[in-house]
Amino acid sequence: MVILGAGRLATHLAPEFKRSGLKIIQVYSRTAEHAARLSAMLDAPYACRIDELVYSADAYFFCVSDDAITSVLSQAKFGSQLLVHSAGSVAMDIFKDYSSNYGVLYPLQSFSDARIPDWSVIPLCIEANTEDNESVLMELARKISGTVISLNSEKRRLLHLAAVVASNFSNHMYTLAWQLARHSGLDPSLMIPLIRETTEKAMELGPAPAQTGPATRADKKIIQEHIALLAGDPEIQKIYTFVSESINPILSGQMTNFKEELGRVRAFIFDVDGVLSDAKIYLHPQGEMMRSMNIRDGYAIQYAVKKGYPVAIITGGNSDNIRIRFSHLGVTDIYLKSKDKLTDLRDFLDKHDLTPEQVLYMGDDLPDYEVMKAVGFPTCPANADSEIKNLAKYISAKEGGDGCARDVIEQVLRLQGRWMEEDAFHW
Repeated sequence: MVILGAGRLATHLAPEFKRSGLKIIQVYSRTAEHAARLSAMLDAPYACRIDELVYSADAYFFCVSDDAITSVLSQAKFGSQLLVHSAGSVAMDIFKDYSSNYGVLYPLQSFSDARIPDWSVIPLCIEANTEDNESVLMELARKISGTVISLNSEKRRLLHLAAVVASNFSNHMYTLAWQLARHSGLDPSLMIPLIRETTEKAMELGPAPAQTGPATRADKKIIQEHIALLAGDPEIQKIYTFVSESINPILSGQMTNFKEELGRVRAFIFDVDGVLSDAKIYLHPQGEMMRSMNIRDGYAIQYAVKKGYPVAIITGGNSDNIRIRFSHLGVTDIYLKSKDKLTDLRDFLDKHDLTPEQVLYMGDDLPDYEVMKAVGFPTCPANADSEIKNLAKYISAKEGGDGCARDVIEQVLRLQGRWMEEDAFHW
């Protein structure tokens, strides 16, 4: 046998062939370093040019990339030797113009430099252009694996697709999980027992019966909180939403409606205490009341104003500091000492020719209840009153005074394609 290629698969498979009693007479690789390394493992000479290939072998095993198979075939001068490749999505007939004997030995496994595979449990999928060649490949495969099956090119292609979803996609999800944990200052290895248990349950029970989580329960509130937490990473947010809808199709309409409603938002109204502040009042010795407010909320509010969204403050508070703070951010509709927030809402709508359905309101306590019922998109902070939470279409993962206004403004502007435009980088 001649091994063509010296990458991960060849490095694992060729030594297994040798241990099973097959004689490897040459290794070919365009990269001399890789060829020399595998050559030393097999105690066989190596070549780095096609014109150095020997043509006295019984079989030539292609462990090269899919594109490289054709490149090697077009330069080599094979006769009737058995040509075999190991690719999941390359048809066996790629060999038909280059030899009268050919086939496929596809291992259903991923390979890495750091791990030694147990070949006895790896399924090997065999296809050949004649019964005799199939028998040869079957005998060869059974020397190293306990699971050998005959599979045509079309079914192998579908199996490869399933393998990509099962392995590569899952691994990418782990990568995203690691990224989220690290960005939060957490140790990603905390998830290893969970990943191990999830994998074992999927193998024991089957993947569908083993599925858990908020999407399985159609827990829209938790899902929306998670989506909000991902506002700073729209790509992961998109994946989270898509996969949740895929897990539970019931969510598809609900989450689509959520996006559609955000897409209709044309104006924002915020309460102050418990929303734009942390619901605490600090009493100055002279009797003046002081509040703590979030700079990121302030940035988002001025940016929404800059983008042309009407923004209003409706609060029962009556402090010049409130007026000064939000006037500096460009807000012109500031309703202080509000006794009837519905009346102030109607005044705001009339001024800007808006309908209630176009308004996002964020409140946190019972004085906000009636006005939240009247608008199209009522929202609240994470620590809002329970009655308000029951009314809200969206509950921010942020508490009052901790960026909940930034959260909802950013979500609306991102969805509408107006976040991170050129004017976003200065106040």
